[in-house]
Amino acid sequence: MRFLLPFVFVFAVVRPDSCDLTQSPKSWASIDAHNVFLYAVETPASFPSSSFCSQDDFMSNTITVHAHVHLAKPTASGKDTVTTADPSVSNCANFNSQLKYCRSHCSDTALLKRIIDVGVNNGSLPLSVSEEVYLELGSPQDWTVTTLQVDPSRSSLQINYDFYNDKYFCSVHLKANNVNNSPYSLLVIASRIIV
Repeated sequence: MRFLLPFVFVFAVVRPDSCDLTQSPKSWASIDAHNVFLYAVETPASFPSSSFCSQDDFMSNTITVHAHVHLAKPTASGKDTVTTADPSVSNCANFNSQLKYCRSHCSDTALLKRIIDVGVNNGSLPLSVSEEVYLELGSPQDWTVTTLQVDPSRSSLQINYDFYNDKYFCSVHLKANNVNNSPYSLLVIASRIIV
């Protein structure tokens, strides 16, 4: 199931903030995005709303997504932030020559390379990227892919997100140029959820 939005999900299956973040195991990953205009989420057609949910607040330009990540093993977690400011650290740009910048939290190198290639090949459209990454994963019934466009013209844009150093979680913030040589930036997060 897919959806692309400027702030509003286009299907009713995902209920606003229906997740109980106190539910065990303590492997919740959240995305809290402010002033993001375009984003897309690709999910299985039927997924437990207790393991994946979102809330969009059009009035405050805020998008919140929660995923109950199925971790391969207990692992370290962390928090990161994406803004439109010039990035200082790039840890995966050598995987594709078209990248201008890339920062990842992804222990599965093969998945990281696939996400980068899809992000570069599909350009700045979050729906195309989420859909293609999900298809590359084999359309599994226990994975979700969220893609947020990091629009450089929105100086107040900020995306705070949780990450895990686990093979079932991968986040990639990339900057590249599209076919018209126009720069674009995306944050792509793929995670296996508890079903």
